[in-house]
Amino acid sequence: MRFIKSGLFGLFIFLSTQVLGQQFEVSGFFLTNNQRKVEIPFENHGNLIIVKMMLQNQLPLNFVVDTGVRYTLLIDKVYSDLININYDRQLALMGPDGKNTVNAYVASGVDYLVLGGLIARNQSFLVLEEDYLDLKSFLGLPIHGIIGFDLFDRFVVELNYDDMIMTLHEPRSFKRPKRMRKVPLEIIDTKPYITIDIQQRNGKVLKNAKMLVDTGASHAIMINRETTDDVFMPDRQLETSLGRGLGGEIGGVVGRVDKVSFNRFTFREVLTSYPDPNDFSSIIKDTGRFGTVGADIFSKLRIIIDYDKKQLFLAKGGRYRERFEFNMSGIEFKAQELLGKKIVINSIREGTPGDDAGLQKGDILYALNGSLASSMTLTQVNDLMSSKDGRTIRMVVLRNGEKLRVKFDLKRLI
Repeated sequence: MRFIKSGLFGLFIFLSTQVLGQQFEVSGFFLTNNQRKVEIPFENHGNLIIVKMMLQNQLPLNFVVDTGVRYTLLIDKVYSDLININYDRQLALMGPDGKNTVNAYVASGVDYLVLGGLIARNQSFLVLEEDYLDLKSFLGLPIHGIIGFDLFDRFVVELNYDDMIMTLHEPRSFKRPKRMRKVPLEIIDTKPYITIDIQQRNGKVLKNAKMLVDTGASHAIMINRETTDDVFMPDRQLETSLGRGLGGEIGGVVGRVDKVSFNRFTFREVLTSYPDPNDFSSIIKDTGRFGTVGADIFSKLRIIIDYDKKQLFLAKGGRYRERFEFNMSGIEFKAQELLGKKIVINSIREGTPGDDAGLQKGDILYALNGSLASSMTLTQVNDLMSSKDGRTIRMVVLRNGEKLRVKFDLKRLI
């Protein structure tokens, strides 16, 4: 299962507008000391923005900042139970496969503080009965929730991936930045959309493709092949798990398109996720949405999102010219916390460098290129696996209590 780099971060929560309704009174969001803007530090794991939050002034938590979700989500009821949050009612939510349902609860009157200067009062949360997503295993740190529309609807949000700072601006005092390009933004049913041009491998261009802006998706772009017959599937592709949603794994393939362009920003050889059609395909087709633009593109930019005036401002970031890369080892790692924090091999793609080196599922990573695994994050390990074609990897793993040393060279698979 991949959530890192070109994987699809499976936060697909399909809810009707009647799930939470509008009967819950919201007191609002406030910047500390009545400031016009605050700078909130974040961690970047697999291009995902993770902020520190204090729930009910008692419980420190990690939340993903995600333009692709409507409701603030707490991913496991155990956390809200710890601080005695009351629930208004229970719900059954449908997963992205259109078949499986999971249990959730609506909690209102929730207060929280985001480290850096944001105070939220009397908010509503959607609380999953248990951690169906298991994000901690694939990101390597505990993830407790997701915040989306509530934040972006209230503030002009600036994302600086280079410095790992999210700046929240009061809309009334926000001034258009110099030397940043404006891109029109469309808000439909609480979600932001832009249009882009996608040049495919057959040379044909999907002009003005309507794409969801999704900071909670770690891929570069995703194309829903059922939207139009003009989608061309590339000859070179890898079948893979694109992520995990409420209904389980999301299958599909990863390939490349020649070029993605919008407002003079151009990205070449872009990794592209193509999810398998499912029971929601007809709904996606009816919306006219071609797919999503994810954080593997946005992390190469400096981005300002203004829902109120329906506009984006973009400038090139430090990683703008970096190539889009897929895992070149064939190894999928997973974090385990049983008997101490460990990074283990969760799966290996057949015929890849990791497979040829004799590595096996269940091997525990002990050392990697001279560094102890205990001193590395899962993100650092995954980044190394997609770093450079031909790079030599020296790895020590534990198998049945014995240390095994292996050596192999990374090889671009796609």
